Amino acid sequence: MKILMLLISYDFPPDIRVEKEARALLAAGHSITLVCENRKNRPARETWNGIQIIRLRPQPVWWRQLNTAALFITLRNPIWEGQIAHIVAAEQPDAIHVHDLPFVGPGLRLARRFNLPLVADLHENFPAWLEFRRAITTNPLEKLAFNPSRFAEYERRVLPQCDKVIVVVEEAAERVSRLGVPAGKIVVVGNTEDVEAVNPDVPPVDLPPSGLTLLYVGGLGPDRGLETVIEAMPTILSAVPSARLVIVGDGISRASLEQLVARTGVAHAVQFEGRQPFSMVHRYIQAGDVCLVPHVASPEINTTMPHKLFQYMAMSKPVIVSSARPLARVVGETQAGMIFDSGSPDSFAQAALKLTDWNLRQQLGQNGRQAVLTRYNWQVDGGRLVNLYQTLSRRKYNA
Repeated sequence: MKILMLLISYDFPPDIRVEKEARALLAAGHSITLVCENRKNRPARETWNGIQIIRLRPQPVWWRQLNTAALFITLRNPIWEGQIAHIVAAEQPDAIHVHDLPFVGPGLRLARRFNLPLVADLHENFPAWLEFRRAITTNPLEKLAFNPSRFAEYERRVLPQCDKVIVVVEEAAERVSRLGVPAGKIVVVGNTEDVEAVNPDVPPVDLPPSGLTLLYVGGLGPDRGLETVIEAMPTILSAVPSARLVIVGDGISRASLEQLVARTGVAHAVQFEGRQPFSMVHRYIQAGDVCLVPHVASPEINTTMPHKLFQYMAMSKPVIVSSARPLARVVGETQAGMIFDSGSPDSFAQAALKLTDWNLRQQLGQNGRQAVLTRYNWQVDGGRLVNLYQTLSRRKYNA
């Protein structure tokens, strides 16, 4: 099939999930054309790793912000819809694949106009994300546009009309089912790791010697739970004076986290590495003794799953995760690590100190690696995506 993917509000590349999806579909014989914004003055058209990329006309930042706000407030965007309609007419795809909730409504109108099936690919619980984001933003336009109630009603209206709805985890499938989407339309395609692209023996980065290196990779935001980890460090250091927390990544909370580190008196034991190239991620993971997903349990986090968990497990690293539902379920059933009570420094410290046992770390790490090799991997999840399009293809040719 000729699949037209819409990734509005982003330029591409990069996007790890979109890249993996496109790669799986290309390998299955489909063709992928991806329409995205042009935020970096890149070519209007180019081919990248087999993906035909078409970028919308560049916009000044102020105009792009107004345009996005208009979409979020009215749930329509005639400018983008008009440009994409011309692209659909020219490219003549067999299906439209919309990434993220905001453009599902416009995507449905285009699909109906051109008599095409539409696949909605929900990377997250968007109304819950808006609620979180609205609480922390200081941008007046975002305060106005980021209305979780509006999007909760919107998704209840548009998702049942889609031919297929992709979610990243079983808990999200349960939530979408409660919105009136038939179970047969919902497909779980997880944020798992492509084990064929992982070298478990990659050399580690050079970090200072430590009795216990706790490693976090990812964004630094208020929902990531790193405050809990930092507040647990005095207890951990009292038992393991040479313990070290290494934080790889950047984000809006970095300054406040650095201030918390100073107030807590653990600056000697916490290392901020900043944003690193994706090519370095596995080398950092290799350098850690225990890898962390301390995300705060919330309506958003309870219905999503970060890619980093499976990256850690693929590298045979024991993990400590919060009690957020999907994290606790996967780690509990695979016995890949420890679960702590979300937001509790004492609970986190207890989990970390149990993992001073080298033999236990080895066993949990092996459990995680085995779970990734047999179940939680992109070969399985990519297969679900390919099967979804096989179903749509059969429907097309049987019509």
